[in-house]
Amino acid sequence: MTSKASVRILHTSDWHLGKSLMTRSLLEDQSRVLDQALVAWKALAPQVVIIAGDIFDRAIAPEEAVRLLDSTLARLLEFTEHVIVIPGNHDSAGRLGFASSLLKSRGLHVVSSPTSALKPLELSPQLDQLVQIWAVPFLEPSEWRSVLGDQVRSHEDVQLRLNEAWRDDLANAKDRRRILVTHAFIQGGLASDSERPLQIGGSETLPAATLEAFDYVALGHLHRPQSLSEDRLVYPGSLFPYSSSEASQDKGFRCIEITSGASGQRPGPMLQHSFHPFVAQRRLRVHRGHFEDLLRGELMGSTSKPGDAGADLPDYVVALLEDSQLPFEAFRRLQQVYPALLHVSRAWKETDTSTRTEELRMRREMSEAELIGSFISQYARQPVEAADQSWLLEELHEFLRAQEGHEAK
Repeated sequence: MTSKASVRILHTSDWHLGKSLMTRSLLEDQSRVLDQALVAWKALAPQVVIIAGDIFDRAIAPEEAVRLLDSTLARLLEFTEHVIVIPGNHDSAGRLGFASSLLKSRGLHVVSSPTSALKPLELSPQLDQLVQIWAVPFLEPSEWRSVLGDQVRSHEDVQLRLNEAWRDDLANAKDRRRILVTHAFIQGGLASDSERPLQIGGSETLPAATLEAFDYVALGHLHRPQSLSEDRLVYPGSLFPYSSSEASQDKGFRCIEITSGASGQRPGPMLQHSFHPFVAQRRLRVHRGHFEDLLRGELMGSTSKPGDAGADLPDYVVALLEDSQLPFEAFRRLQQVYPALLHVSRAWKETDTSTRTEELRMRREMSEAELIGSFISQYARQPVEAADQSWLLEELHEFLRAQEGHEAK
């Protein structure tokens, strides 16, 4: 009976280096998370690390974010053989792919052009015996046409054409585990509030059926950790909570284990993967309730204590107030209780779908004066006087008349 061979791969994505949360720069928090992650990753001793897009938060990244990426990749390559990077929809593929040919010799594989995605990656003879990896940069469909043909109009078209281009290589890799690295919105995935749409106009989602050839799809784009299609299509989630909708989510990375079976056992290597949460030095919390209760810190879970790593860093807080009006100097006063307070606003009562549908029907039947009165009442949380309502209506008509006169010139 022969000994088993194995490969360990780490999968992370959506770092968004340089991002701000409600005007608060998160670069120091991102640096702390990466410091903690590098300790965990070094202990796991992976042969391959995958970063599946949205490395930066915008195409022209701040210098500090570029330096953070540079130092992180240098530290990664001290203990892993290969790092695979693709640009996401927030990145500039051209900038991220600078010097990619030279860096490949150091084990850094930046797949950023259409032609670089046409063949599987060549890692090492030992790794290639167990796994074959394809990587696809995020590019607009128009950027693929010079390579895949003029009929490419959507991200689904791109993937279908790539599947055709890969047919022979996929067939030759049938005795190995086939992994795809891509940045996409898979149909059925759960989004958060902080993702930017992948495409303006047309469908941006990719059907899971287009990825059936792969044993594991290392995805980026959606910030909520999740897996689809029998755990084959996997989002590890973002590096940090980037919106209030992510406040309760664990952030982390995926560890993929590929092991060859002993002689006489199931043919082909086995593949397993698991989620590992990051160690958080601070979290993002959303506290909802009346101002005085939040001011006293009396709501369940409304503390601002540090996160798991023991650093003396207060958690970020978003306060949603259920008071009828926003109290005087609410932000300043709450900041004395929650030093890392990010935002204060009034909370709106959630309603079910049937109630919202009925409200929309009623609004369509309202007169202009009634609609304005309803709008002001909702925001002011108090009735609108008839005289004020009449004044607002006249001001609106005056504004519309002025607009019509401007457009006619």
